[in-house]
Amino acid sequence: MAKANVIVFYGPNALRIKDEVFRIKKHFKAKHPQGFSAVVKSEEMTPARLEELFSSQVLFADRYKLVWISDFSKIEKPILTQLLACLDDLPLTTTVILSDERLVKEQLTKLLKGLPKDKLLERFFDLPYGRELNRWIETEVVRQEGKISGEAVERLAVFAGRDLGIRKKDKKSGQFIHEELFNLEQLRNEIAKLIGLKGQLSVEEEDVRALVKPQESQAIFELIDAAVAGDVSRALSLAQGLAGDWERLSNEDALYINNMIASQVRSLLLARAVLDRFGIEASEKLAELTKGSWQRGKSFLMLNKARSFKLPILKKIYQELFLTDQRLKSSRAEPKVILTSTMTALAKQREEKDG
Repeated sequence: MAKANVIVFYGPNALRIKDEVFRIKKHFKAKHPQGFSAVVKSEEMTPARLEELFSSQVLFADRYKLVWISDFSKIEKPILTQLLACLDDLPLTTTVILSDERLVKEQLTKLLKGLPKDKLLERFFDLPYGRELNRWIETEVVRQEGKISGEAVERLAVFAGRDLGIRKKDKKSGQFIHEELFNLEQLRNEIAKLIGLKGQLSVEEEDVRALVKPQESQAIFELIDAAVAGDVSRALSLAQGLAGDWERLSNEDALYINNMIASQVRSLLLARAVLDRFGIEASEKLAELTKGSWQRGKSFLMLNKARSFKLPILKKIYQELFLTDQRLKSSRAEPKVILTSTMTALAKQREEKDG
């Protein structure tokens, strides 16, 4: 019978795992002020460190200990085997937290095989999916004692990459795994920045647009929308955000930005063509054409975005990006001048954009 309190936190929501561990640590320190606590990364887990943490348990069984081992699946197999043996023979005064954001249930079961379950607590933390992210933002704003409008919540969720995520079901465990492009800890910091600047005033949509940098893929969509809507300054601002150092923009970086935009436009072209031809069956046909290379989330997103454009305008945009590629490779003009010219050229297409 296992004598240790072993807690396992796993799943892609790294921020939730971190919050839960800190909550336990705070409670532990309040209850056992003279207790011993340690945080150990997987790469630090050596035979010597294992000995240091657990060998004296019999001698000091009356001293409370809390040990957090992060990314434990990365521990070398012989050392992990020793660790699991230690967990099977620890006093009740010791609590060990194992955490790993990369694991699904089946992997976890294999890693912990042989460890009795009567003292084992497992918790899986998924990322907020779809509108769940909006609710997470609202809750986080309240936690930070701020105020935010519904429009600002929506814009912040979109900028974070909410609509770029994918949720799929693990066939063996039955768990839904949400693959997101956003980072919750970064999003928490963005919220803190917005609240800090607004004070007692509510964060509005224009604040988010002015102060938050969109996730890269979302920034490209925003850039295309802004350019075709005739908002050249907004498009250039987004291009500058993608560039990093706009004033010293190199040809290589300019080509990279142009190619990222062209890649998204190619996807939109395909989605729009399929939408025009197959209508309500577009989603299924798109899945066939991409042969599974597009996850369902991407197909849905592209079809939704493609509805905002007519096929001819997407073709013209793509042609302009092709010409930009040629100019960047052959012209002596400054890359930022060429990209500025491109944004202006895209803006000329706005009359053909669907409402």
